[in-house]
Amino acid sequence: MNSAPPPPPLQKTIVQSLTGGVAGAGSLLLPRLPGNPDLPVRPAPAMPANPKPEARPAREWRVIYRKPPTLLERLFGRDGDDELDKTNTETQIDRYEMKYLVHSSLVAEVRKFIAPFVRPDKHATGDHPSYTATTLQIDSINSTLHYAKQRDVDSRFKLRIRTYGFDGKCPYFFELKRKIHGKIYKSRASVSAKDYGKDLVINPTKMVSLKDASEQMNLLEFIRLVKVIGGIPAIYVRYERECYAALGKEYGRVTFDRGMRYRPAMNSWEFPLQATQWYKMDSETAQSRDYSGTMLELKCASELPHWMHECIERFNLVPAGHCKFSTAMNLESLLRGHSYSDGSEDTTPFENAADC
Repeated sequence: MNSAPPPPPLQKTIVQSLTGGVAGAGSLLLPRLPGNPDLPVRPAPAMPANPKPEARPAREWRVIYRKPPTLLERLFGRDGDDELDKTNTETQIDRYEMKYLVHSSLVAEVRKFIAPFVRPDKHATGDHPSYTATTLQIDSINSTLHYAKQRDVDSRFKLRIRTYGFDGKCPYFFELKRKIHGKIYKSRASVSAKDYGKDLVINPTKMVSLKDASEQMNLLEFIRLVKVIGGIPAIYVRYERECYAALGKEYGRVTFDRGMRYRPAMNSWEFPLQATQWYKMDSETAQSRDYSGTMLELKCASELPHWMHECIERFNLVPAGHCKFSTAMNLESLLRGHSYSDGSEDTTPFENAADC
């Protein structure tokens, strides 16, 4: 006696009942309205003697695939990708940044205004929650990234390594910060102090312990771009940051940066955390103001929160395209004898500039 054939797999049975055939394995199925001319024509079944009431036509499902982003799309973004607004994590931050140079006397008033909408940053300490940040900016030998900012290139990026405090025990954060059509896309990888060193970028032959695969990709992308532009340590920037995070689920941050200073890197990858010789970069000359201002930054993920909008209007804040990295580079070039026009164009003769 022949045994009955085994029943078909459950998944196949379900798909066949909906489509009359087998769909591609591993597919994402979405409904298609009946009556589509693309459907295959099937012969009409024979009608039984006592026909039953006509059943609803079966729905057919069509297959769509979402292509994963390439490395270039990770670097420059992908058009129409709304998911970028949902990726604010410790390793990926996508946001809008608005910068304002405000008089020091205005800081207390702004701080009082934002108090109901924010809380102190969890990494900051003190009555006015603050920390000290030191950043090593990477650039090519001909300052490609610096001049991209000077010329206001629509799509540009920065490469930097940042740490906090003065004892050298804090992790080092490798950050790729892109600006595309006015929006900031920042990816980062956290490397422990014991793993940090020049060879990690110049000669990356050993594995380091990172949090997850996302950070590993971010670090590899950072190293790749350093190789592409022939990156070298350009300048160190240091400042005191008073920092607040927005209440609620929406991403938002408010920061006050003061005590901004810099020193040339001289092609060194070692952070001068205990060094005392830093050059002031929040002077009237550096900021093109008749006062030494504090840098106020408002940061949000998509729509500007109502309280940020009111803050801008109440205090008559005027945007300032102030970049600490480029400001430091400009000041250093002045100290080396460069001259600039009223339009901030470097007018130093090439033969003199080459000697600086």
